[in-house]
Amino acid sequence: GELSTWDAGVSNGPVKSICVQDDAIFLAGGYFIIGGVPRPMVAKLDRTTGSLLPWNAHFIGDEANSLAIQDTTVWVGGSWDSVQGSQARGVASLDISTAGIECTIDEPDGAVLSLSVSPDRVFVGGGFHSLGTEERVFAALLSVADCVLDTTNFGVGDNSPAHQIMAVGMRGDLLVAGGYFDTEGGNTHHNLAAWWLDEMTIGMPTWEEALTFRIWPNPCGHDLFLSACGHDAVSMKVANILGEVVLAMPVQLSVNIGGLPVGIYSIQILSSNGACLNTARFLKE
Repeated sequence: GELSTWDAGVSNGPVKSICVQDDAIFLAGGYFIIGGVPRPMVAKLDRTTGSLLPWNAHFIGDEANSLAIQDTTVWVGGSWDSVQGSQARGVASLDISTAGIECTIDEPDGAVLSLSVSPDRVFVGGGFHSLGTEERVFAALLSVADCVLDTTNFGVGDNSPAHQIMAVGMRGDLLVAGGYFDTEGGNTHHNLAAWWLDEMTIGMPTWEEALTFRIWPNPCGHDLFLSACGHDAVSMKVANILGEVVLAMPVQLSVNIGGLPVGIYSIQILSSNGACLNTARFLKE
């Protein structure tokens, strides 16, 4: 296509990651100068005009490598010494409107190069070997709510200083990570590996498995998560054992069922003409 005239006036950088959210564009990278105004590592721009917005997390350090947005939170991964005047390294979650700190992690001993966010978990990858006092080689899971480190140890790589996870994608409970490594979980995987996080099944799933509709956890007490709803999915509904619809909403990757009575329910994924694309049963506990 033809290059537009849109220009944010970035005269320093480099830009390493971009997220577009509603009327704003977030950039991550080095020490930016945008329209003549310094903005270290992460900047927020007006989507229409490209002008720099007042949002500023006041990063001090080397660089930000990765961005992700979940609801009203901006997640940043990189290598720095402080954010908003507080000592923190590796990963920080920031309020999308105010840039206030929501949580940070224990200091990694190497750079965070990639991250991906789901409704309840954050996966971080990079060239680190530990987070705080906990060994985590190149990969770790965190809680979205408070950045608490998950007990999962992925066993990626062999501690070689040249190895690292450089890219990651997460959809529902399917996680795929790529980079430079030779082993994972005691198995041989060269530079690409995948996990089903709900079961911690390690290994590369087939495309058929990756596209199979799944719900978890089951039984479930509060948040029910979904994956591979279907390209044509536009809405979904939850019905009780009598067939009465108790919840209906646009298609999404999680459903709050905390208000439902204990019992057996079905969830249906619907197309625009009301056809059922996928269905599954779950126990509300």
